[in-house]
This record gives sequence, structure tokens and C-alpha cells, in this order.
Amino acid sequence: MNSAFLQDPITPIERPSITPIDAGAQGLLEDWLGEPGFAVDRETFGDGPNLDAMRGEGGQRLYFSGHTDEVPPSDEAAGMSPPFQPIKTDGLMRGRGASDRKGAIAAFVAVMAWANRGTPLALLITNDDEDPGIDSTKRMLVWLEEKGITFIYCEVLHRYGQNGS
Repeated sequence: MNSAFLQDPITPIERPSITPIDAGAQGLLEDWLGEPGFAVDRETFGDGPNLDAMRGEGGQRLYFSGHTDEVPPSDEAAGMSPPFQPIKTDGLMRGRGASDRKGAIAAFVAVMAWANRGTPLALLITNDDEDPGIDSTKRMLVWLEEKGITFIYCEVLHRYGQNGS
């Protein structure tokens, strides 16, 4: 299995997807989800683009939830590199979104690509999780309910800095 998302983890980090601007991050994900057989549905509420990707038939789905948007960089001079120019150091990927969601999405897409194709799986990816966060997960959950989709929800926790913020 050639997981493009893991073969090229730098590309999503290079996308300057600052809320609500997607900068092509979800289009890239949509392209990559075609390889393992996911059907992708896109929905935009307000300025926030959202992506729902499903594979498998019937029953409740295990949903992974994440986001492709980032908060605006604060002081670029204080960082190890410009925020949307990722670097690999000491075996780690560093860049905006490497640990707050784009890296987690890459890992989950790879797992889903290798999982049993009979298992109903899905991704719910938004681009309005940061500020103000009004056109993302809550609106998508209503949208899924209106479509009659039931699910078991899975959220992978954020990784926060040393001070827990």
C-alpha cells in the first residue's frame, strides 16, 4: 500500500491554512483518500470548508475527527523555522500543523488505508476548528444526522505545549 499522505507528510504542513482559509489542504487530503477507496463529500458552512470521507457499507461508522486549519503564527523569529516551511530534525517533523492535526490526520489516513476494507470507517475533517470555530464540527454533526448517518465518534487529542495551553 502506497500511502501518499505518509510518503509526503511535508506537503500538508506547507499549506498555510489559517482559519478559515483552506489553502488547498482539504483538496490534497481528498486526492489522497481516493487511493484507499474513500468516497468524499465536501460541505461548506459560512467560510469554513469541511470534508466527510467514508468507506464501507452499513452500520455505525468509526469517525476520526480532525481539522486542517491553524491559528495564525505569532512571532516567526521565535520559531525554529518559518511556520509553513517544515523541517525534519532529530527524526521529528517540525512545522505549523505537524502536531496539531495535520500529522495526526496523516497517521490516521495511513491506518485506515491498511484496515480491513469491510469495516465502515470515516473521517470528519473541518477547517474552522481554531478561532472562531462556528462552522465546523457542530454543524457537520447536524449535517450527518440529516443524512441519516450513524457513527461511533473518535477524537484524537491535541498535543499541547509544555504549559498545557
